[in-house]
Amino acid sequence: MTKGFVLHKRPYRDSSALIELLTDTDGIVPVVAHGVKRAKSKLASVTQQFCLLEVSYTPKGELRTLKQAEMERHLFLSGEQLLCGFYMNELILKLIPRLSHCEDVFELYENTLQTLSSCDSIETLLRRFEKQLLELLGYGISFSHTLSGQSIEAKQFYALSLDQGFEIATEQDGLPGHTLLKIDQEKLDTPDTLQAAKHIMRRLIQAHLGHKTIESRSLFR
Repeated sequence: MTKGFVLHKRPYRDSSALIELLTDTDGIVPVVAHGVKRAKSKLASVTQQFCLLEVSYTPKGELRTLKQAEMERHLFLSGEQLLCGFYMNELILKLIPRLSHCEDVFELYENTLQTLSSCDSIETLLRRFEKQLLELLGYGISFSHTLSGQSIEAKQFYALSLDQGFEIATEQDGLPGHTLLKIDQEKLDTPDTLQAAKHIMRRLIQAHLGHKTIESRSLFR
């Protein structure tokens, strides 16, 4: 059995569903859950988002068949926590290719969900999740050094260049170095640092989404 979370679920034919699973062994795995909409289906109650599952599915093909699913733990999210969960799911689905191994992403997702259910600062948690996810996928940038390799200085100003790193800039066009150093250490404890982290992460994420958009962002408005 493999550990997995349901990232997305949609109807398929008369009584089945197409499910995108995030697993600890195979990354994102698309599966068909046959008969899941039937009244006596054992899969219907467990194939829900934000439930840690033990699953098994056929081993070959781009679209697998879900054979078994058992609930190990259900994380209860509501309100803003639930919206953040939807955002995390969509971000993973749109940044990670199907069937690519990403055990570290699974661990990050599971830990973030657990923290989300009892978190005081959801925005801080999301910025850390975005930063760590980008780093795990190889899309991270340095917040401690410029593109030319110079150390970021607290009193200098820097601008994000080509979504690849920072270069020295004027005060008018840049962010203060002390803010970047705090983001580097994930000390997002002031409104200015949080706002800067949000702006930077959005630019970096969009650079790797291409023409895709994150629809769940509209839920926060």
